[in-house]
Amino acid sequence: MKSVKNLVRSSRGFSLVEVMIVIALIAVAGTFVTGQLYNRMNEGYQTTAKTQMNGFKQMLEDYRRYCGIYPTSGQGLEALIAKPTAAPECPNYPAAGFLAEGKLPTDPWGTAYQYESADEGKSYVITSLGGDRRENGEGFDRDIKSNE
Repeated sequence: MKSVKNLVRSSRGFSLVEVMIVIALIAVAGTFVTGQLYNRMNEGYQTTAKTQMNGFKQMLEDYRRYCGIYPTSGQGLEALIAKPTAAPECPNYPAAGFLAEGKLPTDPWGTAYQYESADEGKSYVITSLGGDRRENGEGFDRDIKSNE
């Protein structure tokens, strides 16, 4: 019976130092996990932007098959949802357009994709401005281009 009483007396709980060490370890682990989640989220945004650009590429190839040329910079990606009225016109433009939703998606950061045609409609570049929504960012804020 004495041993039980001694055991109860000797186990009075954790010291303040022990509690502080545990809190510090949890904070360090939380910081690491949060950083990793942030990186994975941004990698996911970049992958989503590239996937959406690949979808645009397929629709632009369909546009070129119907119209013989890619949309001009002035016509932009809007040419995928509505028949362009500016030259060069597309006489074979399908009534439903090329995008079933009838609305252009934005990039994962909520910004419209930029479209630029070159070589008189023979090539193009689609750009997402990235997380900072400005040109020429770095890291996860860098611009994502369809020709990269």
